Amino acid sequence: MTARRVAIVSAAHTPKPGNSRVRQTFKEMIVESAYQAIHAAKMHPREIQGVAYGYHGEGISEYGGLGPTLSDALGISPAPTFMSTANCTSSSVSFQMGHQMVASGEYDIVLCGGFEKMTDHFNYAEYIGSSTECEYDYFLGISHTDAFALATAEYFHKYGYAGREADVLASFGRQMRIYAHNTPGATRFGQPIPSLDELKRTEACGSMLAWGEASGCAILVAEHLAHKYTDKPVFIRGCAYTGVSHYYGTRYHNPTLKYPGLPQDVGMAVSANSIACAELAYKKAGITAKDIDVAQVYDLLGAGLIQMESMGACKPGQAGDFVREGGIALDGELPLNTDGGNIGRGHASGADGILHITELFRQLRGESQNQVPGARIAVSQNLGGYAAHNSVIVLSND
Repeated sequence: MTARRVAIVSAAHTPKPGNSRVRQTFKEMIVESAYQAIHAAKMHPREIQGVAYGYHGEGISEYGGLGPTLSDALGISPAPTFMSTANCTSSSVSFQMGHQMVASGEYDIVLCGGFEKMTDHFNYAEYIGSSTECEYDYFLGISHTDAFALATAEYFHKYGYAGREADVLASFGRQMRIYAHNTPGATRFGQPIPSLDELKRTEACGSMLAWGEASGCAILVAEHLAHKYTDKPVFIRGCAYTGVSHYYGTRYHNPTLKYPGLPQDVGMAVSANSIACAELAYKKAGITAKDIDVAQVYDLLGAGLIQMESMGACKPGQAGDFVREGGIALDGELPLNTDGGNIGRGHASGADGILHITELFRQLRGESQNQVPGARIAVSQNLGGYAAHNSVIVLSND
């Protein structure tokens, strides 16, 4: 059976994902974002036939078996809710689950998304830090956040950026703040934009994420229903989700990683998993990297550089200079994270992927506050752990 074409007809997220929402439960947060999307589509909640939702992991929420709880909170029981726990890629995975649910013909209308809630218990930092191969790294004192720092240092060393590291990180961080400054709902919306020199004097030269809590969702429908709910549907062209070991040693030697033409034993500065994921998604979507008009990537420290190269936007080692020369600006070669990304918009782990989708949905409808003129093809490249999970989603408006 040929898979059906699937459209996004609505997408929304709670504001300021880099802030805490202490006075809300995770259920209240999910209902807030879901009903924003439902009302925007002028849809009755009972039209939703199924839900796919993600969160970082049960240790984060200290609440197991969430599916029926969410169906009840949304007022759509007994509709099924399928849950994903894939670290920062969780809502990217739930989005792909929702896509498959509709494309298969089993469901016509699905709500998908993700959430993050970190203020409901004391051990959040410990739980989120265990997104690793715990037996070999976290229990010995290294977390996946440390891995991003190692990868960033290795990237700059490998490609000869000695003496320019601060310029690259500050340039990336400043562009994220420029985008967020213009984006209502971003954590740094309206905040003064620091100079490069000011950012160089901050932690990690302005490239740290704005951590917080959020929920976001999108409503997916079969193509024949799209114009019932919106005049400007956005279509899912292709998706891929790939995974490798969390263990960092496998970045240097991984005999079990098999993919045609994929470089082996590449180290931390190259994400073989991300490269494979992008190639798979592009093949399904019938595009190349040159076709991309706007993109979203995971942007902690130097991860944004590595992800840009993995998705084919830059050749290996060139992303740092690409950023310094304005390549990710609105008038650059590839506008990137136009809502400010995790640095400016805010980082809510279980919701990160759907935050990508929400901004790309706006871009392809011509509704972003940082609009890319004539944007037609958009890509989300998201990762979880240190690129143990990888998701690439290709969208278009035709």
